[in-house]
Amino acid sequence: MKKALFLLPIALFGLYLVFFAQVNTAVYEVQTTKILQEWQEQAELPELESTAHPETGMIYSELYEAMKDYNRRIAEEKQAGLTSLDVCEQPAFSLSDYVLDDDAPVATLSIPAIDLELPVYLGASEGNLAKGGAVLGQTSLPIGGTNTNCVIAGHRGYRGIPFFRNLDKLEPGDTVQITNLWGRMTYQVESVQVIDPDEISTILIQEGRDLLTLLTCHPYRVGTERLIMICKRCD
Repeated sequence: MKKALFLLPIALFGLYLVFFAQVNTAVYEVQTTKILQEWQEQAELPELESTAHPETGMIYSELYEAMKDYNRRIAEEKQAGLTSLDVCEQPAFSLSDYVLDDDAPVATLSIPAIDLELPVYLGASEGNLAKGGAVLGQTSLPIGGTNTNCVIAGHRGYRGIPFFRNLDKLEPGDTVQITNLWGRMTYQVESVQVIDPDEISTILIQEGRDLLTLLTCHPYRVGTERLIMICKRCD
């Protein structure tokens, strides 16, 4: 009897953890679906006509050009500003300068092989990582192009929400898609590596290439190392 009473709190705590994860995941999925729908719809809003380039019709043309300039600059400077992982928390832009909310996604990430779709934010701050994927500051922005490597970090699970938990199930050849305000880009997993947390050289731009790198903690629940997926553009 005493043993049963002793085990009861442990069993109840275990049930709490299971249901907490399930409820938290369900709430996140509802919220994220709404965020993704609103983000995908904003390119179709009538008021965006005023932001379109007069010749090309491209929406948010100033933002796109600023992103291209940023990517070009950090490539030419060989990412001199990437001195530590701390600078990765800072976003490259204030989106409010381009008629967007600063806390709005800049893209969406889709990985069919693990049934994952996440909003992607600028700057790998704790706040952004709690909402989805986050582009590391001083790495390329998610618009593609030669001499770019967009590095997107994600938690290996957070408060019951999977995020990048199943990233280790990806294999070379699996596809990863990035959708920004101007279109969709498809990448293919090229290599899988486990690195030290401060091994910055692995996430640098590679000359002449258009890359996407996914980054998360490893092993699961331990996080002493980092798991990265280097993906090459294939469309």
